[in-house]
Amino acid sequence: FDTDLEKVRAIFTWIAEHIEYDCAKFRNGSLTIEFSGRSQEEIDEKIRAYEEEEMERTLRKKKGICHDYSYLFVRMCEAVGIRSEVVGGFARTSRFTPSQSNHAWNAVQIDGEWRLLDATWGAGTVNNDATRFVKMFRDEYFLPRPEDMIYTHFPEEEKWQLLDTPVSMEAFRDFPELGNAYLKYRITDLEPFTARIKAPNGRMSISFRAETPIDPDLLIVAGNPYLLDVSIIVEDGLYTIRLNDPREIRRQKYLGVGLKSEGKYIDPIIVYEGR
Repeated sequence: FDTDLEKVRAIFTWIAEHIEYDCAKFRNGSLTIEFSGRSQEEIDEKIRAYEEEEMERTLRKKKGICHDYSYLFVRMCEAVGIRSEVVGGFARTSRFTPSQSNHAWNAVQIDGEWRLLDATWGAGTVNNDATRFVKMFRDEYFLPRPEDMIYTHFPEEEKWQLLDTPVSMEAFRDFPELGNAYLKYRITDLEPFTARIKAPNGRMSISFRAETPIDPDLLIVAGNPYLLDVSIIVEDGLYTIRLNDPREIRRQKYLGVGLKSEGKYIDPIIVYEGR
């Protein structure tokens, strides 16, 4: 590999392909670990020792949680002379709460420019109660545009938004939960773009454009816990989804739009909060 981009790409791919998400460690542990010492230097040494120990464990077991993926990425980048950082913050998932950070990802410097990536999400996905990991390489989390990344990843340090106009936590909290298909198909003009779907008089309509065309026969709308009857119209590149039975919207705790994928897996575009 000759260029920084090729090296970063190889590291991201290796980690995503070879490290599985450790659901048991996530359920049994905490993302926040506090260290004490008589000086900052002593605390830093303890942190470094802990991170080295966790990295060795990750490589040995080929399993880890988000911090393990992120720290391993930093150490592998160090080995080839590339600057990178672990970015801690909030992921917009069903486990999101604005009072407690819940995720870690990476910033990496390529040809003098800082970029973002998430090797954890690039490796696959877990179910809602974090009991099962579905291995699925997802290229869309390799160097996404910062203006797209901010919809799902809110860093504790504002500088890692990499945006000219930073987004506030209040705005982030009101974003809907976007799935990997949002990036994969480069979705734009998504309406409504709110955390909670509004359905005045029981009417519901969702519309969007996709830079990568989508087969409308693959689009589905899932409620809790079954699929909903919808009509899908595609006109001039605009996809419009309408609920055929307006009463259904009042019964749903969550409402997800996605694409049928292999097996029982659904490639999600967006998940709204319902009633």
